[in-house]
Amino acid sequence: AAVPPEGTVSPRLTSLRVEKLVAFGAAGQAWALAKQADQRLVSDSARRAAALNAFLGGDEAVCGQVADSFKIRSSRDWQKLMIVCRLQARDNKAAQVALDILRSENGRDKLFLSVADRNILGSSKTLPAALSPTDPEVLALLQMTGLGLPESFFARADLSDARALLRVPARDDAVRLRLAERAAERGLIGAADLESVYRAAKFPDAAFAAPLASAEKEARLRALLFQAADRQKDPVQKTALVAAFVRSASAPFLNGAGDVVARMLGDVAADPSMAKDAAVLARVYMLSGAKAARDWVDLARDNALCADEMRRFWPQFVLAGLVKDRAYASDFSKWFSASMKVSDARAVRESIAPTLLLLDASGREVPDAAWQAVYDAAGGEEKISLSPLLFERMLAASAAHRRAETVLMAAVLTKGTEVSLTASIGVVSALREAGLETEAAAFARETAAVLALEK
Repeated sequence: AAVPPEGTVSPRLTSLRVEKLVAFGAAGQAWALAKQADQRLVSDSARRAAALNAFLGGDEAVCGQVADSFKIRSSRDWQKLMIVCRLQARDNKAAQVALDILRSENGRDKLFLSVADRNILGSSKTLPAALSPTDPEVLALLQMTGLGLPESFFARADLSDARALLRVPARDDAVRLRLAERAAERGLIGAADLESVYRAAKFPDAAFAAPLASAEKEARLRALLFQAADRQKDPVQKTALVAAFVRSASAPFLNGAGDVVARMLGDVAADPSMAKDAAVLARVYMLSGAKAARDWVDLARDNALCADEMRRFWPQFVLAGLVKDRAYASDFSKWFSASMKVSDARAVRESIAPTLLLLDASGREVPDAAWQAVYDAAGGEEKISLSPLLFERMLAASAAHRRAETVLMAAVLTKGTEVSLTASIGVVSALREAGLETEAAAFARETAAVLALEK
């Protein structure tokens, strides 16, 4: 939780925490910290950004909480937030006066002024043709209009604004669905946010007659499957819908949306009648941390119908602690043999070898014969780039059990969509060294998931 720091703290550090929480989409936590901390420790810009983003996230109490700030702060950005609050309160006369002052003082903010004048005070149903650049204040006004926005607007949007953007109507719900999934993948919205967007998608009643045979694609297909599972009472049918949802999704998305999928499934006991989907259902429960995952793994282990998916998911099950120690050696042999049979040199280099490294870094034994087989098959090395300084600093912090610094360095090294293998293996080892066993296993499992499904 975001709480004010104790002791002597640099004002810059507290402001930075607020700014980072905003950037990570945790607007509520950012505003809570900005309100609770000594105001001398929070910069004016950080406080305003936290307040505005909390407002965008639906906290209508913000305007009352910053009312005093409007009296002592006269900057252009605070003026715009004051106008937003007055329009929200339907105090149109005061808002018009403030708009006129803002218009006379600078030649900027044309989009803000246009939306406020035409679409809110003027009640026009036609938005400006050009909706960029869109700052948070403009986004707040667009929320108030209730007018559907074009696909291009969402495509260009900053994902840190995702929670606010999802409160804005879109002309095509597929656009909002894609945005919600991208945000969930990166941890910028929670399960409830994603579920709300799925439920809002519109489908004809006929679509629910045979959702598994639907012609819908990608995010709209997953929204349909979600709604169909929500309606379905029969556990066998429900598991089939959830399995189809999982098979249609990417590994990074499922890593971020595990709770949503597990809630779709509910509590379903492992039963031989559902054996063909056992590996997929085990993965669903694994992503949410449910104990039922182990029973589904056991059901899938020796089932020929699950062989291909067990080959892909088995390392994740190991890293999640779902494979019994006494079964590890024989299961490893089966997995490794099956994986090598279907892999060319590139797949060995880019998927199997990194997976062995993750298992090793996580404390699992990898036989010497497996290392030799991978070395012989891979042929060549992949160039890897990362910051040696940050990497060494992370290792030093983990050795000294400085957990906070270890996690910070790990976060910096793994920032971005493509993380180097060296960084990933190093992060797993460093987290374990610092005593963060659960976090190390979770990071290793998520990395293994991407390796298995993306190659």
